[in-house]
Amino acid sequence: MRNLSVVDAAVHLQRVRVGDLPELAHRALQDRARYAIMPITVQRAEAQIRNPAASPDDAGLIVAYLEDRCIGYLGMFPVWLEERGRRTKVLSLSTYFVGPEYRWTGAGVLLLLQALSLGQDLFVAGFTEVAGRIYHGVGFRPVGPVAFLNLRLDAALVLPLLLGRLHHGIGSRGPGWVSRAIEGAHRLSRRSVEAALRPLVIRLLLRPLRSSPGALRFRAVESVRSPEHLAHVEQSRGGSRFVRDDAVVNWMIHHPWITEDPSVRPDYAFSHRRELFRFLPFQLRADASGQDLGYVVLRVSAESQRTVLKILDCVLVDERHRHAVLDLALREALRWSADRIECGEEFGPLLRSSFLHRVLTRREQRRCLVLARGGASGNRLRELEPGICDGDAPFV
Repeated sequence: MRNLSVVDAAVHLQRVRVGDLPELAHRALQDRARYAIMPITVQRAEAQIRNPAASPDDAGLIVAYLEDRCIGYLGMFPVWLEERGRRTKVLSLSTYFVGPEYRWTGAGVLLLLQALSLGQDLFVAGFTEVAGRIYHGVGFRPVGPVAFLNLRLDAALVLPLLLGRLHHGIGSRGPGWVSRAIEGAHRLSRRSVEAALRPLVIRLLLRPLRSSPGALRFRAVESVRSPEHLAHVEQSRGGSRFVRDDAVVNWMIHHPWITEDPSVRPDYAFSHRRELFRFLPFQLRADASGQDLGYVVLRVSAESQRTVLKILDCVLVDERHRHAVLDLALREALRWSADRIECGEEFGPLLRSSFLHRVLTRREQRRCLVLARGGASGNRLRELEPGICDGDAPFV
């Protein structure tokens, strides 16, 4: 760990190497007087040291202190940027927080300036308006944005949707008995109305996706593996992209940043625990020949009475198999009682295949920014077309 200080602001900055993150996380749990603001959870720290794109000496966190107390932090993790087989390392910014009572210190700007002093290209996806103004102020420029599709299964279940909006709009501001009554009706609707309607809605959404029965088969696996004959195709792809190879995807699967453990309750400003948080990896094979046709990774997450299933990494030898991936996602959405399915724009043609698909699908965007340091790697970063799996979105 390297200590830096900005005397004029009385704010001290500590740059933490990736290899030192677990030690800091454990120390923060033990010294709550100094770390009333938790800079990183043990779960995230243990995951970061296993990042296949990271070395122990890479920057993993910058912590701001005032009078020896943590008042904010800027988290980051290394990723590989690739263009035609050439790789350069980029720092993807993740957690950016300063305690509200300390924002007068200028610690937020100081944290970003320290990140700039690392001399590496920087990337960030998804951020607040306030953070966005600071990023733009220090030289970040837009790329993208990431466009994704949201299949709103809950919009087809009209009563639960209306009750949910009523609870958030009226119940939260009304008398206690009103809130309790609406919440009770909402729970009842999920147990009864949704239980009856969800299978019907999903059957209707599955109907246009029908293919030859038994032609393809998904098998649940612990780790994914790309088909061998895909390697040369990936290397010859044009354009700049962040690397999501088997090593990175399996790291995500086996070392999640989020836990389901209800006993984990750190005072942390970002997601650290969900009622449900699981990665669901599947390998796709031809049923008759057993040929490996690719893989898909889904993620199911539940929080605040909403369950979202995301289609993350999708590696296919033939784009014509994409309908099978959406078929799988819909069936898994039924199994996990998902309210929404999120996926990349490449699923757009399939989600326009029927009137019901079109009505329930909404296109959304996630803003992205880069700060390129110049040279060939900077040019590649400015030409980046980020996807749904870039940044920290797949991990949280």
